[in-house]
Amino acid sequence: MMNIDILVMAGGSAPSWAHPPVENKALVSIHGKPCIQWVLDAIIAAQKNPEIKKQFSIRSILLGTDVLQNQGIADQFDAYVSSPETNKLSDNVRLGMEASKGEYILIVTGDIPCIEMGHLRSLLSPIQDYPNADLFVPIIEKSAVDQLFPGSHRTYGKIKEGSVKVANCFLIRKDGFPKIDAIMNQFIENRKSVIKLAFHFGILNLLKLIVTKSISIPELEKAFLKASGIQVKGFFTEYAQLAVDIDKQSDIHDIETYFTKRGGV
Repeated sequence: MMNIDILVMAGGSAPSWAHPPVENKALVSIHGKPCIQWVLDAIIAAQKNPEIKKQFSIRSILLGTDVLQNQGIADQFDAYVSSPETNKLSDNVRLGMEASKGEYILIVTGDIPCIEMGHLRSLLSPIQDYPNADLFVPIIEKSAVDQLFPGSHRTYGKIKEGSVKVANCFLIRKDGFPKIDAIMNQFIENRKSVIKLAFHFGILNLLKLIVTKSISIPELEKAFLKASGIQVKGFFTEYAQLAVDIDKQSDIHDIETYFTKRGGV
């Protein structure tokens, strides 16, 4: 059985756009409960799922500001790491990795309330097929997002496979993290854009992407390996829910509409 840590990132200061105001974006109310509660419920369901338990032992870690501890959110996780509001996301990833014990760490943001247990299972499935990969990056097609969240405004990049975006999560092999740590700041800052990530893959690949828009995911993987020594595996996931986070008031409307159409809680 493989040990997996799921690290939920919920740092940062109070969002200025939230109405009513909240002290942490993860506390924004979505369909009757805090955003982060949806993420936690998916993790707990995965921890209890018999099929998942045959392969993985899952431990949950919350990295967030102390308001989450004060409101009892942190107590529902297996471990809690306090993060200053002023920390960058890359700093928080390092803090979370220090607290991790698993062979692999699945990092998800605390503001993707549409995530479900089955999505988590799909994010762990590539491990067995690519045991030497250091970093797994889920990729979502624009068409999938448009189908579930029509009118939602997201950042996409155009590559050979089509218009895509990186999901709000990624999976790291613990033993490969030292290599990732060396480029952590650049990767985290540009994680949502395939095009921006290409700036770190070398000028030839960047030119190919800009001029022909024909660079493929395997080509990007090879370029990443050459530039950084990191074995990256990009894989498509059909779960557009992983692409939709909360960064503005209109995102709340998009997600509430999704829940209403889906039905249930």
